[in-house]
Amino acid sequence: MQLRPTLNFSQLEIYLKCLGRSHADLVAEQIVTAEKLIEVYPDPLTLYLEPEPGLYLVFWAETKIFETLIICRAKTFPDAVVYSAELPEPYGGFVNREVVLATLGQPYESKGPYKMPLPSGEAGGWDSFEIFGGGHDSLGFTANYDCQLNVVQLAFSLKKTALDIELEEYERQKDKSGLPASESEGQ
Repeated sequence: MQLRPTLNFSQLEIYLKCLGRSHADLVAEQIVTAEKLIEVYPDPLTLYLEPEPGLYLVFWAETKIFETLIICRAKTFPDAVVYSAELPEPYGGFVNREVVLATLGQPYESKGPYKMPLPSGEAGGWDSFEIFGGGHDSLGFTANYDCQLNVVQLAFSLKKTALDIELEEYERQKDKSGLPASESEGQ
């Protein structure tokens, strides 16, 4: 079942149900085409598919497991492509942080303003929420903001990605060594 160019509720549900599955499975079930996954740089941690402009499927490079669906809602750097089609509610109405919080309540995790490497520059932060029901208990939703707290990106992802697991392992190893990360890396 190949997805159509507008992301309606049932199509979003298909993508959400596919999070945690392999690229090969998605191709076999015709959820995505067999095109080569995009490498942004050599030896990346993640690979991408862009089934529509501004809509990104993110796969862990080592396993090719689909971990995150990103919807770009505003340009955050010069070459950014914005997803311009309508989104299903409530996500289509998420224009700023105030609306996101009024709709979803308090996030389980937040980050305030921070600086990104150029060409992105300053960001307004993000809020992450748990998704309950509909078989999505293992998923999370994150809204990213610009400095004026307008929504620039929406992301649906596994609550625990391969990167999260690797970072936890790194922290465990660092704690075992008793050394600061910079010193334990050289050993």
